[in-house]
Amino acid sequence: MTSDQLSGSGALRPRARLIRTLGTELISSEKVALTELVKNSYDADATVVIVRFKGPLLCGQGSIQVWDDGSGMDVTTLRDSWLDIATDFKRHRTRSPSGARRVLGEKGIGRLAGARLADEMLVTTRKADADEIQLLIDWHAFDRPGAYLDEIEVAWDVGQANVFGQRSSAAQAFKEAGVERWQDGHGTLIELTGLSRNWDSSDFQELRTVLSRLVRPRPGIKPTEIMEDFRVVLDLPAEYESMSGEVAPPEELSTSHYRLMGSVDSLGTAHLSYTQLEPRIEETFIERLWKNSSRKPESGSFDFDIQVFDRDRDSLQQVAGKHAYADFRQILDQASGVSIYRDGFRVLPFGEAGDDWLALDRRRVSPGRRRQDRGDGHRRERAAPAWDGPQAGRGGAQPYARPVLSRVATAVPASTGAERLER
Repeated sequence: MTSDQLSGSGALRPRARLIRTLGTELISSEKVALTELVKNSYDADATVVIVRFKGPLLCGQGSIQVWDDGSGMDVTTLRDSWLDIATDFKRHRTRSPSGARRVLGEKGIGRLAGARLADEMLVTTRKADADEIQLLIDWHAFDRPGAYLDEIEVAWDVGQANVFGQRSSAAQAFKEAGVERWQDGHGTLIELTGLSRNWDSSDFQELRTVLSRLVRPRPGIKPTEIMEDFRVVLDLPAEYESMSGEVAPPEELSTSHYRLMGSVDSLGTAHLSYTQLEPRIEETFIERLWKNSSRKPESGSFDFDIQVFDRDRDSLQQVAGKHAYADFRQILDQASGVSIYRDGFRVLPFGEAGDDWLALDRRRVSPGRRRQDRGDGHRRERAAPAWDGPQAGRGGAQPYARPVLSRVATAVPASTGAERLER
């Protein structure tokens, strides 16, 4: 019997390039990659995150810095958790270090965002009253032909606090970004050098939109007041200064021509509030959405907020505030998709452009009817009423409510596993 015919066992041994593959395949875009880094800062109890771009913003050049004032890491956390790809650390520890927040990341792949964004990643981190740690990762090392993942080593240095110490570069960075209130003496800086692609104004506009939709909007509350204990600031080169500053959705999006809000309980009963701008209508009612008495909906309870805008010039100018008609139409277009929020934070990629996860864009009616936006910015014909509750023939938000809520009840659990979802 030859050696290749002997019985035996072996272990799966991934090649080093798997890291680059995961970063590309699991993180769908550079905007999502930056969102993952911001979510990591939130999980670390940060109150402020600065996303800073430094030119030239060309492929292979420039850099991105992500600063936060979170709890930072010590060597044990860095080695046993941060460097452990797909760790289940956050599955077992579901609260942030302070215990005040439920952590957003669960899969342990957020650090792979760096592989999507740039060639090198330098991590500088410090816990309060501790030494500072620096870790450098050259993602090109994982492209080495024939190399296995366990053959690529990364090293860290431990020393005095030069970045997050007193009167250090962190204080200067927050000051330059216009941040007045932040937690001193601890935090994390991720520097991504050698950009993986060019960046231009359209990219920054899209990034602002993605970041502005991270936090669930709440009616009657200014966007900047929704989560006062967590802010995201975009700091861009001078030529893009108009898009720099604290990120928040336009306040005008809180005023729509039609709005349907409420909650669906674990038995599928919806408690609804309907508002119409003109003629003014405000009413509340209850609707049983789930008709199957043999089993409960899989999604559990959730809140929702459906906004609809008429897109004709006169109607949009009525709610556009200081924005010109064309500009406000663009704002609606950018606020695309039906989004899902868990614990107040958005779950990606639901609601991204082109992600019709509830198949609403397949619902078509005869041409020639008035065009509207479902509060998410998608243009659609006014659908034939699909609501058998009060005011079924009125149009507005209610015709979209049943397909949205009914499909959420069946589509959400298989996609997110969320315990409580908010729309």
